[in-house]
Amino acid sequence: MSYPAVPVAGSQLRDLHSASTGRDYEIFVRAPADAKPGVNYPVLYLLDGQWDFKLLDSVYGGLRYDRFVPEMIIVGISNGGRDPDHGSLRALDYSPVCPDGAEGFGGGPAFLRFMADELIPFVEREYPADPVDRAIGGHSFGGLFTFYALFEAPGLFRRHISVSPAVDFADSFMMRFEQEYAASHRALNARVYVAIGGLEDRKFSIDPAKRLYDQIISRDYDGLEISWNVIEGERHSGVKSEAYNRGLREVFRRPVVALSDDLMDALVGTYSFKEANTDLTVTRDGDTLLATLGLDPEHPDVLLAHSDTELAFRTEPLLVTVNRSPGGRVESLGLSTPEGDCTCPRV
Repeated sequence: MSYPAVPVAGSQLRDLHSASTGRDYEIFVRAPADAKPGVNYPVLYLLDGQWDFKLLDSVYGGLRYDRFVPEMIIVGISNGGRDPDHGSLRALDYSPVCPDGAEGFGGGPAFLRFMADELIPFVEREYPADPVDRAIGGHSFGGLFTFYALFEAPGLFRRHISVSPAVDFADSFMMRFEQEYAASHRALNARVYVAIGGLEDRKFSIDPAKRLYDQIISRDYDGLEISWNVIEGERHSGVKSEAYNRGLREVFRRPVVALSDDLMDALVGTYSFKEANTDLTVTRDGDTLLATLGLDPEHPDVLLAHSDTELAFRTEPLLVTVNRSPGGRVESLGLSTPEGDCTCPRV
């Protein structure tokens, strides 16, 4: 007896033929189910979608519920055709060069053209995608390709997640490639997260990746934010779940800003949270804003400001929007929760 496969809820499968590589691809797409009219969403282009799309769907779902990342579109890229050999095809697509005497590598330039000239225009035509907020994520050979895209097509992606990148490939080609980029560029406007498992092979995995990271850091590129993370206790494949979790949080991290004394004082007060039949009270302790919900009055939470109009609870998945009158008085707070949005007028 055969049974139907379990689908990834809320996702779509699209087929796309590439003139750049001459091959077919399966494209897995997860877009917001309740996309707002006129709103465009960041897009994460995920390599090895055949393995990692389901993983990212789950990781993103948890992060989105906790309000650590914005709503986004996830695009998983997989080889199409009948019974594709994912191992050999990914090695071809994700490797920037072909080592001397080797076969089956070096398709990276063609695959990058496929992404830039075919896949990205397709996604931005078919879905409410933000054309200036693209992210790319990849593991192993995919992590190597993520770095290749960073230096070969700067600006194509704004955010990069490189997990256990195969930096030692082709006699550490990526070290030389970055050096060539640095010889003629002072700027690199991107946010990059690099992670590797603490139990991975030190000679062929950890040390090469750390050398590349240190080399990039030494350039002091204008506009670059890059972070490095060793995830202890994980090997080459198992590292992906935590690495993508931390990576999404890092590359989509919003700044925490200081509010003026006048605005902090204006926010202090009590607001009616009718949907929960309680009040939201904002108090001030020096330079810190505290928020107390009636359900737990003895344990106020810290309010972190992302801007003059957007704040977030530090430990709860709650976002706050400040609504002010023309005269500057805070008249109400918009409260976004996992269950929905509401307006809390000042009492």
